[in-house]
Amino acid sequence: MIPGGSSWNCPSEASCLDVGEIQAGVERTREHEAEKAAEIESWLVDLIRSVTVLPMTADTFRIWARLMHRKPPRVSGDAMIAATATENRMTMATRNLRDFEQFSVPLLNPFDLR
Repeated sequence: MIPGGSSWNCPSEASCLDVGEIQAGVERTREHEAEKAAEIESWLVDLIRSVTVLPMTADTFRIWARLMHRKPPRVSGDAMIAATATENRMTMATRNLRDFEQFSVPLLNPFDLR
């Protein structure tokens, strides 16, 4: 996530949900490619040490509940990430714009800036 505006630098914040989703991917990968999983997990540890991991607070969950109103349960995780960005007044940097457009959070695809 990018504080304030939308000019792209290396991110300095990440949602705790981002960390959980990446770790879940590590666990899936570990079942078939233990060495690759170890590489990704090492990268994740470095990421956690180099950015601020934003928690889900009571206020974040209230925003999440508003974003989830009349939405299917399958978008719950994305709504949590969007709620974190909303609470912290951040632009979300994601390649997956389509899934987040429904939450009216500022979005930036960093791959479009090449």
